[in-house]
Amino acid sequence: MPRRQWNKSVADNWGLFLPPARPSFSELAKIEEILLAYRAKKSTARVAILGSTPEYRDLFFTLNIPHACIDFSRENFETLSQFLLHKNPP
Repeated sequence: MPRRQWNKSVADNWGLFLPPARPSFSELAKIEEILLAYRAKKSTARVAILGSTPEYRDLFFTLNIPHACIDFSRENFETLSQFLLHKNPP
């Protein structure tokens, strides 16, 4: 049986990873630029995040863009939540 590449130890050690394993500031800035341009035309946006990447969750929170995380593991979602700058709403 193949071993999963993404397991809880990756989530536990998220703070040790650097780009390209996690989003860079320039990638986040580009995503923000694209979303703001989209919202200028459409006025609303919603985002689905494949995984629980805290940098994306913080960005969308900051931009007040509704988002949903689609992760295969609730445990990864909860573990990565400790790296959020803006905590999940209760």
